[in-house]
Amino acid sequence: MRSLFFKILAFLLLFNFATWLFFLLSDDFISTTVNGKRIALEERALLFAKIAQPVLEDEELTDFRKGLQLRETLDDTRLIHKESIRIFRYDEENSILDSFLYFDGRKHLKSEIKVDELPAIGTEDIVPKKDIGTRIFEFLSPLTVKNLLTDPIVEVRSKFTLQTEISDLGNNTFRIRSLSPIKSGRKTIGIVEAEESIDLGALYAKRNGFRLNMLIGLSGITFIFGALLAFSIVIPLRRLSRRLNQKLTPDDLATQLNRFHIKGLAKRKDEIGSLYKNLNILTKQVSELFGEKERFASDVAHELKNPIASIIAYSENFNATAPEDGTEAIEKIQSQAQRMNKLVTEISEAAIVDNDLVTQKRERVNISEIIAEIVNHYIEVNDHPFVKISMDIQRNISLEVLPERLGQVTVNLLENALSFAQPNGEIRVTLKKPILSRVILTVEDSGPGVREELRELIFERFFSKRTGASHVENSSGLGLYISKQIVEAHGGEIAVEKSAKLGGALFRVML
Repeated sequence: MRSLFFKILAFLLLFNFATWLFFLLSDDFISTTVNGKRIALEERALLFAKIAQPVLEDEELTDFRKGLQLRETLDDTRLIHKESIRIFRYDEENSILDSFLYFDGRKHLKSEIKVDELPAIGTEDIVPKKDIGTRIFEFLSPLTVKNLLTDPIVEVRSKFTLQTEISDLGNNTFRIRSLSPIKSGRKTIGIVEAEESIDLGALYAKRNGFRLNMLIGLSGITFIFGALLAFSIVIPLRRLSRRLNQKLTPDDLATQLNRFHIKGLAKRKDEIGSLYKNLNILTKQVSELFGEKERFASDVAHELKNPIASIIAYSENFNATAPEDGTEAIEKIQSQAQRMNKLVTEISEAAIVDNDLVTQKRERVNISEIIAEIVNHYIEVNDHPFVKISMDIQRNISLEVLPERLGQVTVNLLENALSFAQPNGEIRVTLKKPILSRVILTVEDSGPGVREELRELIFERFFSKRTGASHVENSSGLGLYISKQIVEAHGGEIAVEKSAKLGGALFRVML
């Protein structure tokens, strides 16, 4: 049985996994950032194309003068993001990168800002440590960024309309590149290239770092409080389970049930406290019922046996001196008194069996030896010498049972088979344990068998419907009933079938 504690922890794990999955999959930061950068870059390309158009339309200027004019025009401090812009002359015979370059924002920026480079000392061995945000981005990027990547730009198409591409440069860096034509009427006179590289991993980590740390903290707190909650539920339940699993002995059953007490649980106001209180009430009721049942069975047996014994004794004494015409009546009185005596004995035995099935502890025993010993005894002391008894017992079959009660089942089935197989029939007892199956005990006879409509009734209490040679004097009808109670208390099944070999009834017990 799996522990409730681990089931609660597993539920918490699934809950946190679902929370993380929802957080990660519902976050559209990557797609929003990339699309936002793409739109801004396209607008920038269109803007600079509009700015450069008057300069490039001036046919009196050479390409060199156009370049100087563009640098002067774009030197306006109100224009930002110039470093991502390059402006080319459109040339149908050459690719864009091989065409004349009017303006290069990257070189323009370097000329404006001069930074003295410091020598790098030992940086070649330093590997930047990846935080959790970067690691999560690397996990998500194949799922999200893959849908954002585009095919490379076809430069010929940039003559007519705006073209944009998004490509992966590796190391969580992505490039967005746009080409916008500069038109003079229907003629393309230049191309504006806007290009920007984005370190999406760093942006994702910076933007979600705090939220991820918060989520990690919440997950940890959830597990801690969940574990405390699980302990507060599981530990009391385990104490209850151990207390309920305690061995009960028939001598002091009522006393032990009345001592059902676990310190601390009675003060709890929750469902566990309520469960404990209800179990206390239940154990008290059970102890009272068992006590009353045992006392009743003992009292009934005692009260009935004394007068029955007196009736039998007086009838025997009177029979010795009675006249011949009164002998038959006295014999009937004596027979009925003996029947009542046997019935009382078996009723008392049934009560003892019920008590043992509840209170006695099962033992692992070799049932092959037990059943073989019983069958051998019947073979040796058989009162019907013309009834053949045989057995086929598989060796070394072990089960956890009440040995005396299992022996009682075997005896009851053998007695039942003898009553039907006499005076000159056959009885066969088999015990087998097929692989990956339960133990099977069968007792079959060569008697008349059991009619189909009676196969369920024969296990009822006090059922005894026998005729002819199978009639048993003073039968109580409790033997098969007790056998069924014992078998079912061991988690088994008992049934009667029509025997295929000996022709009579076949009783099959599965344990």
